[in-house]
This record gives sequence, structure tokens and C-alpha cells, in this order.
Amino acid sequence: MTDDGAGDRLQVRVFFGEHTIAEYAGDGAGALRYAEAMRRRFPSLRVSTEPLPRKLVQR
Repeated sequence: MTDDGAGDRLQVRVFFGEHTIAEYAGDGAGALRYAEAMRRRFPSLRVSTEPLPRKLVQR
């Protein structure tokens, strides 16, 4: 893995309307598992998965 950005760190957010009700940031695999779990648990809510902004990633 190269150090050319955020790498595989992701931010997952769960929204109820315009309000964020849950947020998780972590490694790619963990974040994707979390996102899938939230989609199963809350099928009618929006779940977003985005790369973690570079300035927030600590190496």
C-alpha cells in the first residue's frame, strides 16, 4: 500500500432525513461491514460511504 492519500480509510454515515444519526470512520473492510450492517438494520435510511478526508487520516 502506498502513502498517497487516505488509503482505504472510509467514513460511513447513517441519515434520518437530513440528520446524521450514526457515524463511523475506519479501515476499508471494517467500514464496509459497518455500512452493510446499518443497511440491513435500517433499510429505509440513507447510508453513505465516502473516503475519509486526507487531513483527518492519522498515520
